[in-house]
Amino acid sequence: MFSIKKGAEYYLKKTTGDKLLDIKFIGIGGAFDVEEGESSAIFETRLGKKFLIDCGHTSYVYLKKKKITQEIDRVFITHTHSDHISGLSTLIYDRYYIHKLVTNIECSEGVANMLKDYLRVCGHPDEQFTINTENVFIEDEGISITKIDTTGHHWPAPGFSNSGLLFHFSVGENYAVVIYSGDINVPIVDLMDESVYPFVFEKPENVFIFHDMTSLVHEQNPHTNWSLLIPVLEKFNNLYTYHHGQDTIERINQESPVMAATSLIVQGENFVIQENRGV
Repeated sequence: MFSIKKGAEYYLKKTTGDKLLDIKFIGIGGAFDVEEGESSAIFETRLGKKFLIDCGHTSYVYLKKKKITQEIDRVFITHTHSDHISGLSTLIYDRYYIHKLVTNIECSEGVANMLKDYLRVCGHPDEQFTINTENVFIEDEGISITKIDTTGHHWPAPGFSNSGLLFHFSVGENYAVVIYSGDINVPIVDLMDESVYPFVFEKPENVFIFHDMTSLVHEQNPHTNWSLLIPVLEKFNNLYTYHHGQDTIERINQESPVMAATSLIVQGENFVIQENRGV
């Protein structure tokens, strides 16, 4: 079995299990939540690979201040709204001209079609970046990464694509799964066919979901209302939400004790997923 701990708890009360993944949320807000930073996270694997999930303006600012722009192995882009890509061009320029590094971008094919146009407008020649639209297998760490097409479940503009991410970690005969929803207006597991992803539904205790969430209700809501996630929590206890400001957190604290007690991520929060081998 696997568990998730807050970062400080992991380092202070480490068990015999090995760390699989360290997740640092460097921003948890939406486009208008300027105090919380734009939604973005750094996934650091057990062998030290760093994956940046989305790259809004505040993401680049964080990486620059921490002096780690050169440490990012891959940048995963879920969609092309500005709060998810507005820092990407500067990151590519930084890595190429300051550190002599090409930026490896991972996204779905639909997102890639729009992203290429964006990078062309920003003036990037092809040699500064790569874009991979295929699923990924990292052999030395036993990590499979699937890009889940969620087009039509975030933004209604014709031709606008978006996606989520699924990270599968093989550990001997066991496994852990991390799902990052991206921006979406329904629970991402509702879009996942159980016959295609049987491992997600067979061991829900080993599944860790980081999900877009809002407390707002309006026509064509582009984000998942918190009430839709209550049934997900009944099956997947390891559910955590992002893409909300402090006002949303306060509202959920009042309206939904279940959500408030288990799942609201705050800016700067980090989690460690580990295998449990005993106490």
